[in-house]
Amino acid sequence: MTTYEKAGDVIKALVEKVMQQSHPELAKEKVTVTTTIARRESKKLGAMVALKKDGLAVAAKIGITSLQEARALREGVATDRSRRGHRRRQAGDR
Repeated sequence: MTTYEKAGDVIKALVEKVMQQSHPELAKEKVTVTTTIARRESKKLGAMVALKKDGLAVAAKIGITSLQEARALREGVATDRSRRGHRRRQAGDR
């Protein structure tokens, strides 16, 4: 089962630093970036690929979210996007 959790402070700081260095115009406009970590493990197989696109493993998925989706993600509420093929879980769910 795939689980999702909000990125920690180290990853948030890294994203902020990269945005300031590579896209200062976004930092100037105070664009926010929310990072979610996806993990997938199996008792039999151990760690597995958590994200796929067109059936192939990918390291990341990037997308623009609406204000409504961003608010729902902050509140841990399932959205149409998060319902596609998985259930949103909070860290610590089993």
